[in-house]
Amino acid sequence: LVAMSLENKKPWLTFFAQSNFPVSGDIQVGYITFDVSLSVNYSDLNPRISELTGFIAKELGVNISQVHVLNVTSAGNGSLISYAVYPEESAEYFSNTTATHIISLLAEHNVQLPDFFSSYKLVGWKFHPPLKRTWWEQYYVVVIMAVIGTLMLGLLAYGIWYIWRRRQETSIPYKPVDTQSGPPQEQELQPLSIAT
Repeated sequence: LVAMSLENKKPWLTFFAQSNFPVSGDIQVGYITFDVSLSVNYSDLNPRISELTGFIAKELGVNISQVHVLNVTSAGNGSLISYAVYPEESAEYFSNTTATHIISLLAEHNVQLPDFFSSYKLVGWKFHPPLKRTWWEQYYVVVIMAVIGTLMLGLLAYGIWYIWRRRQETSIPYKPVDTQSGPPQEQELQPLSIAT
């Protein structure tokens, strides 16, 4: 778990340079949490949180479904919002480059918000390890597709068998009585089969 509070006013890159944080592939960042302070009061901000989340996602270059609001609190005349940014559904973690890029955008104030939200301040951030996913979470799509495929094959086999059986029943030739010349020939009656 790598965390940083920006209250000491040091540039965020200095932290990476002065710490033992491995920025070249040694860790996997499962998700990122960060706290942002806004100078908009809570009652004005609360109805527009989803709009703010959309702007933040767009500016960070991620899908809005990857950005989750964790907490919103009133902080004096402003508001404090905690966010979590998760990797895409197909990925288990962020690359170090992507994770540091997201934090650099926030720390260097490269995230441009509409005037209503005024200015923001990145209060703190954390890199978290990848979430442990259960076997079901990893393979549920494969299991569901296998079940659907099995059902489809079963229905197809039943349909083929049903059509084949119907054709067998109708293969007995029928001769109308009035088309025969002379007295009708005696034939053995076929047993009736009752379809169930």
